[in-house]
This record gives sequence, structure tokens and C-alpha cells, in this order.
Amino acid sequence: MPNKCKPASVDLLADQLKGLLKRYDTNNDGKLSKDELKAAFKTLGSRIPGWRAGWAIHHADANDDGYISEDEMEELVKYAMKLDQLKGLLKRYDTNKDGKLSKDELNAAFKSLGSRIPGWRAWWAIHHADANDDGYISEDEMEELVKYAMKLGFQMH
Repeated sequence: MPNKCKPASVDLLADQLKGLLKRYDTNNDGKLSKDELKAAFKTLGSRIPGWRAGWAIHHADANDDGYISEDEMEELVKYAMKLDQLKGLLKRYDTNKDGKLSKDELNAAFKSLGSRIPGWRAWWAIHHADANDDGYISEDEMEELVKYAMKLGFQMH
């Protein structure tokens, strides 16, 4: 029978992230606002923390009150970890290790994510996320690439 338990490191990381996010409840009301989440994502290194905070609330706010409560925190942690996992997966396709993703590397990444038209997705990804128009997705542009991929429904399971 396969082992259905999560590795301890995954649980620990999720608990650590949950603890870190809770520290940003600056008014101690037991829930996280968009501004509090924005500050947390900024600390975690997000280049677009406002966007991440908005999507986190959209994804995890089950009662639609505009806040993340204690009951909704688990879903928020899952969402944040999925974003980082997707970013990590995309970065693994930097096969020449130059710190940028080319159209061919993006094609392979979208193919691995199950796209039926990975070449087209790669072209649009560059069009959408390549802020400096050099034809590649650099580390500075990675958040936009993840945003594009998530908008299309690509995610880690």
C-alpha cells in the first residue's frame, strides 16, 4: 500500500508559512486584510505583492468578506505554496542555466503542464510577461509568467 502521509518537511513548511502569515495580522482582529497580506507577500519576496494578496483573497476567502480568517488560513497556505511550486517548476526548464526562460524552454514547460498547444502558450507567455522585450523571461519577470499561467488554469496538483 502506498504511503499517503505527507513528508514532515512539507507539513513543517506549511506550519511555518501559516505562522509567518499570522504575524501580519497587525490589528490583531484574527483575520488578514489585503493590506496585511500585501505586506506579508512583500516580505516573502514577491515582486507584485498587491496582485498576490488580491488573488490570495479571491482564492481562499470562502465567506467573501474580503479577509482571510483562521478557518480560511489553510486554503491560503495551499494557494501560496502552489504559486511557489509552479514558479519552481517553470524555473527547472531553464535547461542552459542562464537565468532566463526562452520560448523553447517555455514550450517544454507548458507541455509538461499538459498544454495541448505549448508553443502557442510559450509565445503568449513571452508576449505577456517579457517586460524588457528581450524575448526571454528573466527572474524579474517570473511573477508575471506565474500570473499568466495561473490565469490559464495551470497549477501544481
